[in-house]
Amino acid sequence: MRIAYILFLLPFYVLAGSIEPKITPKKVTLYLEKAQIHATSNFHLKAGRTQVVFKQISSEVDPASIQVKGLGKLNLHSVSFQTNYIENKDISTPLKNFQQQLDKLNREKAVLEFEKDGLEKELSLLEANKHVNNEKQNLSVNQLEAYTVFYRNKTTSVKTKQYDLKIALEQLSKNIQNLKKQISTAKADAEKPTGEIILELEAPNAQTATLEISYVVNNAGWYPSYEIKSENLNSNLQFDYKANVYQATGQDWETVKITLSTGNPNLSNQKPEVKPHYLNFVRYNYSKPNYKSQPKYRYNPGVDFVRGKVTDKSGMPLPGVNVIIQNTRVGTQTDFDGNYSLEIPNGRKLSFSSVGFDTKVVPIYSSQINVSLSSGAALEEVVVSALADSRYKEDAEYIRQPEVKKDIALSQVLFEISKPYTITSSSETQIINIDQFEIPAKYQHFSAPLVNPEVYLTASVEDYEQYDMLPGDANIYFDGSYAGKVFLDPRLAESKLQLSLGVDPSIIVERTRVNNKKDKSFFGNTLKVNRNYTLKINNQKNRPINLKLIDRIPVSQNDAISIEDIDYGQAELNKDTGILTWELKIGALEQTDKKFSYQVNYPKGKTINLD
Repeated sequence: MRIAYILFLLPFYVLAGSIEPKITPKKVTLYLEKAQIHATSNFHLKAGRTQVVFKQISSEVDPASIQVKGLGKLNLHSVSFQTNYIENKDISTPLKNFQQQLDKLNREKAVLEFEKDGLEKELSLLEANKHVNNEKQNLSVNQLEAYTVFYRNKTTSVKTKQYDLKIALEQLSKNIQNLKKQISTAKADAEKPTGEIILELEAPNAQTATLEISYVVNNAGWYPSYEIKSENLNSNLQFDYKANVYQATGQDWETVKITLSTGNPNLSNQKPEVKPHYLNFVRYNYSKPNYKSQPKYRYNPGVDFVRGKVTDKSGMPLPGVNVIIQNTRVGTQTDFDGNYSLEIPNGRKLSFSSVGFDTKVVPIYSSQINVSLSSGAALEEVVVSALADSRYKEDAEYIRQPEVKKDIALSQVLFEISKPYTITSSSETQIINIDQFEIPAKYQHFSAPLVNPEVYLTASVEDYEQYDMLPGDANIYFDGSYAGKVFLDPRLAESKLQLSLGVDPSIIVERTRVNNKKDKSFFGNTLKVNRNYTLKINNQKNRPINLKLIDRIPVSQNDAISIEDIDYGQAELNKDTGILTWELKIGALEQTDKKFSYQVNYPKGKTINLD
């Protein structure tokens, strides 16, 4: 009987009970698309086995990423994660604060409406008493003038107050509506499920435990942006490198230390395996991916409006291209010049499609997205749709970007932010300063009048790699004025990083075609077409400038078409592309011109895309 009694009590000893200690995030490592939370918890344990439940954490936790440190002599029997759909997030404190603010605004609005009502009655009284009964009152001219001045001044004063009250009430109404939206958002956030991490711990004796729990969550990350300033053409470029942090995990991070990472968390606990590298002959129709011209962009949640230009591979604009937010009916079409603009209410990707061209899908990564469509079917430009067989999708990804993933892993950079931050779970982004630095720059004007008549001021910088810059939008300021926004992508730079500082209206370049009677002539069955162009340059500045001027001569892709009698003066010609480049120094207030010409020969009766 004694032995049976001991066995009966054994389960009560094994499971001493269940506790729900508080867990507090202390440090957050933000990746480009996820975040790793490092939280601590201090609690008392009885001897035996205890179930420790950490509640009110994010429901976005990846269970495979949970790690526990500081166990000491404690035995950890199991770790699990579950979603709690019953106990919602506690928002009593912020909701109470919101309600107090709303009550205060409603009282202010009521007081102003009382004052408005009083002014209306005062104005009605003035209107009712402004008529003077000359039969009962014998008024002098001076008395009549005094009455007139009184009513005019009083009416003006009342109506001015009414106008001021109208403006104040409109602003108060906006503030009240915004606060109601905040309350509605907070209540909706509270209805979301919460997460729970459950540990089965066994303690040899009663003790106080201090554990560090780390886990990876989705719906969080950061993306870079820049402010680039230049005072004049002799100054360095000043860079403000910023991180736009977002998190909608359902858990607020209060006064946490932030570390920004340019990589992604390693969620695998399996050791890596090196597989054999087999060599074989490459098929001749295989097109090797161009990694430099095919950078991988990430979705930017801060973009709510996109504009850009769609061209073919030769750089010519494509009108009528369908630009659609993927998986929605929201979209637009490009205009005659290939330009488009589109508001982004939701969605992560844009789809570009047109008859005769391959559809292209790109992440919404910037407010300026220019796209080049191909009429071919090169391997690196094929977009794998959601309907494709998953085997082919995996193979395509393996072929397209085996080295990119490796490069990202090897070049991961961490930015330690010294100041602690509080980042609440919401749809808003919070800006954190990463670094400030100056880089010497060389300034040059740039013009390609064939494509755009404007002249742009550009800056090129060297030795930019040491600052670990990522692709992102950059606000450009020159000479104390905002010059516009550009997308900065250091991955596309080679020895120098090129930046556009906006249009310079004081430099004018005009491209004109010179017509003459011998533009077209026949020689047997061959049609000869002459083209003559003049590029007029006008520097209206009181100082000399350096100008890079770009144009082109057509390149034949058919043996029946030939280009002869090419004359381009002192320009540099790339024979493979036909691109002409002039590196010019234009004096102060100087006007000059550059000319080039060529002759195209092709069979009579054929049509070519000469213009």
